[in-house]
Amino acid sequence: VQKLLANGDSVTILNRGNTQDDLGNSVERIICDRKNHALMQKKLADQKWDIVYDQVCYDAEDAIAICSLLENRTSKVIFTSSQSVYDLGAGICESDFNPNSFQYSQFTSSSQNYAEAKRQCEAVYFDKATFPVVAVRFPIVIGPDDYTNRLKLHVENILQNKALSIPNLKAKISLIHANDAAEGLFLLGNCDFTGPINMAAKNSISIGDIIKLIETAAGLKAILDDQGSLSPYGIANDWFMNTDKSLALGLSPQKVQESLSETIQFYLKNQI
Repeated sequence: VQKLLANGDSVTILNRGNTQDDLGNSVERIICDRKNHALMQKKLADQKWDIVYDQVCYDAEDAIAICSLLENRTSKVIFTSSQSVYDLGAGICESDFNPNSFQYSQFTSSSQNYAEAKRQCEAVYFDKATFPVVAVRFPIVIGPDDYTNRLKLHVENILQNKALSIPNLKAKISLIHANDAAEGLFLLGNCDFTGPINMAAKNSISIGDIIKLIETAAGLKAILDDQGSLSPYGIANDWFMNTDKSLALGLSPQKVQESLSETIQFYLKNQI
């Protein structure tokens, strides 16, 4: 939103109004729970937007509703999808999951199966939307405002000498800093690209190297034990994406080591 406002764009935010922000009157606001489709219809009234960013679509039923609600109201939807649409693999390309040919027999909620629910959302958007759609496949997002606290958990455990369980220290993953994710979304709003696209840091990194970065910054050694807390990054094998498409569009993200080091230092300076 800050990038859009700095660009001189008029921005409307639709959410439940439960979370405070510092945007004040710089944006228009629509207070609504997106799952209340009837109220959404009333709230949207006759409004139209050049671009709609759908940040919180987690199941197919909501995607179906939005495709209907936004018909003739927008020229483009940029949907925040997920790397979770892919199975484990190295250098995963956009073509490794094709939402246009994806078949499913019943709706799955994100609480039941997050990856399957995101696949269904993409399938709905690309099948039912009457407007152009982009599906941005982000990996795990890191940064000071990461509410999931996945990286923070690793830092905390190392500082407190608590054991971590990591299935495969050599397994490599994709990550992206929140600032680069925002830059990617902004970039997509200012180009003609449509379809699925991977966006991540320039390179992958192993779980073991993440641990080493924390150890170096904290001056402590990690305790690794199968009986410890399971790492939220703990995967059996490589799971990272090819980002040639987003780099070709002009996205220039940080190297993953820089993003991690910056975030780790933030946690250490703020004493977790």
